[in-house]
Amino acid sequence: MRRSSALLALCCLLSACAEEQELGPAELTARGERLDAGGAPPSRGQAAEAVAPAAVEPAAVEPARPEAADPAAARPPAVTPEETTSEAVTPGAADTAPEVPDEPGEPPAPESPQATTEPALQDGNPLLTWDDLTLPDERVDDLVDALLYPESYPEEDRAFPEAIARHDGQVVTVEGYMVPLEWAGERVRSLMLVGDLLACCFGTAPEPDAWVEVVMEGEGAEYFVQLPVLVTGTFRIEGLDDGTGYAAGCYTMKATSLELNED
Repeated sequence: MRRSSALLALCCLLSACAEEQELGPAELTARGERLDAGGAPPSRGQAAEAVAPAAVEPAAVEPARPEAADPAAARPPAVTPEETTSEAVTPGAADTAPEVPDEPGEPPAPESPQATTEPALQDGNPLLTWDDLTLPDERVDDLVDALLYPESYPEEDRAFPEAIARHDGQVVTVEGYMVPLEWAGERVRSLMLVGDLLACCFGTAPEPDAWVEVVMEGEGAEYFVQLPVLVTGTFRIEGLDDGTGYAAGCYTMKATSLELNED
């Protein structure tokens, strides 16, 4: 029984294959079969390729193009005749304008030398302070030495500052303290006039521009111990040595009066 059923199934399969082989191109096309270029049905490999979906290539994206410039926007705005007339400028008007010559005026005044501060007056005479008599630090030694030995220095190196030199030979008044040098009895015939007793008279000599050698006319002057005095006389710029040939001072006065400064 089983053998008969197997033979029957085999016969049905062979019959179906024979029918499929006997189908022509028209019947195969009607059944939806694809045919090759020769009208034959494709092989199993070709059929598998036909069934496989074709790879889809991505569509090319065209790059965005810049928008074309609006030709109307590039054109300059129209100008009306009225605007042209109102804005028109005569060419070369600024260049052709005649130049006005400068009016002749007075020549500039020559520069005056820097004014020097005038000292205060004492009974009509210049009252010199010790600041007025101070020499530049870098020149004091040469200036004082040149007074004693002028042949060793050129003329420009012997010149004192104008603020001091202009008082040479003038009657002036100087305030200071007395350091007696010569006595005539109880009166002082000559003295050192200094601006600061502590700076000169305790073992050290004063700077050359920090004292004045005063010689009194007549019978001399009263001695005022450690009190400020006012000395009036003819002021001179002269070299003074220390007795051994070294420069020690540069100012002298021939005094006509010496009095206590009570101010």
